Amino acid sequence: MLKTIGQDLGSPVTTDALTPLLIGTGLSVTLFIFRAQISDPVQESITTHRPLNKLAGFGNWAGQIYPNLIYCGYGVAAGLLGNDRGYLRAEEMFLATAYSGGATAVLKNVFKEARPNSPDGRDKASMPSGHATTAFTFAGIVGAEHPWYFAVPAYAMATITAYARINDNKHYLHDVVAGGTIGLSYALGVYYKRKERDWKLEAVKKPSLMPTFTVLPAENLDGVVIGAAKLF
Repeated sequence: MLKTIGQDLGSPVTTDALTPLLIGTGLSVTLFIFRAQISDPVQESITTHRPLNKLAGFGNWAGQIYPNLIYCGYGVAAGLLGNDRGYLRAEEMFLATAYSGGATAVLKNVFKEARPNSPDGRDKASMPSGHATTAFTFAGIVGAEHPWYFAVPAYAMATITAYARINDNKHYLHDVVAGGTIGLSYALGVYYKRKERDWKLEAVKKPSLMPTFTVLPAENLDGVVIGAAKLF
């Protein structure tokens, strides 16, 4: 149990999820360093025009774990109806959401960056964005487990969530990029870890269907004996 948790916590680094983690981290750091040139102008432009209007409400809802919980319920229901993959999908979504949410909570306390709508600096929960984390965790699992026509709407919803947090002046651009990176990295990391586990289980459960051949010298050393065996 503890070993599995440890492997899951490190999965963004130990699996193919490392690539989006490195890209997202590099982009977040760049945006933070050049915030005066990039993040701040973007913030001012978006918060001035508020382009999302009522769609911002949907984006904020989508980042409040509800889609993730609904997906978990769908997975459990599918499992009860005989689809074993449903249980696995529910497990992936639940764990990825928990791990990414925990990582984001820890980093908020590490960075303690004031929100853009907190001029007195009292609200220091800006970096990274928890809504973006949750939304991109959802999108990452859906994208990994389902065809593109499910993945595209999921990623679109996550993008709207991240944009809504800037639109409502709750986060900076680098905050939502960092949050999205954490969510996506844990979603893919947990998915890859479960996939790796399934491969190992299948290798144990399914012996080779090909026959094995053995060549031995004959008793009088005047020829060879060929044997064949196959598991059924």
